[in-house]
Amino acid sequence: MNTFLLSIVVFASLSIVVVILRLFLRKQLSRYTLSGWWRLSSLIVLHVGVALILTNLGRLNVAIDRYDWPSAPGKVVSARLADSVNFVAVLDYSYMVGNHQYSGTTDLGAPGFGSKSKRFQAAETLINLHRAGDSLTVYYNPDKLSESVVIRNLPWFVYMQLFFGATVFMLGFGLLLLPKRPRAAS
Repeated sequence: MNTFLLSIVVFASLSIVVVILRLFLRKQLSRYTLSGWWRLSSLIVLHVGVALILTNLGRLNVAIDRYDWPSAPGKVVSARLADSVNFVAVLDYSYMVGNHQYSGTTDLGAPGFGSKSKRFQAAETLINLHRAGDSLTVYYNPDKLSESVVIRNLPWFVYMQLFFGATVFMLGFGLLLLPKRPRAAS
C-alpha cells in the first residue's frame, strides 16, 4: 500500500514539473497573465490536496484492516510519563501468541493539544487507569505477530488531515475554475 501512495505522490510531483518545464521550454510564460500564474498555483495546491487525501486514506485503510486482527490477552508492563514538556502517557505491554511473548508500546491515542495542565491531567488519568500487571486486550497483525495495537481506532489527527486535504483540494479545484483574465492589448 505504501508503494502505491508513493507512486501517486511521485506522479503528481512529476506532472507539476512537466507543466512548469513545458511553459519554460516553449517560452509561453510571457503569454500568461497573472491568472495564468494562479492556474499554475492552483495545480500545485490541487496536487498537495490529493497527496494529503491519498496518504490519509492509506492510514484509514490500515485502521480498517486492524478491525480484522485477532485479539490476545495482554498485561501492562509499565505506565509512565514519557515527555515532561508535552506530557504523553506511554503504556508498555506484553502479550502471548502461541508460545511466543511479544511486547509493544502505545500512547493510547491521547491528543497532544490543549493547555499544559490539561495534557498533564489527561496523561495522569491514563497512567492511573493502567497499572503494571493490569490485563488488557491487544490486537495483533496475524502476518507480523510483533505488530500490535491496543486501540484500533485512528488517531484524531488523521481525520483533521483528511479534512484539510479535502479543503485544499477543493480550493485548488476552485482556482482552476476561475475565468482567465483577458490579456491587455499591446
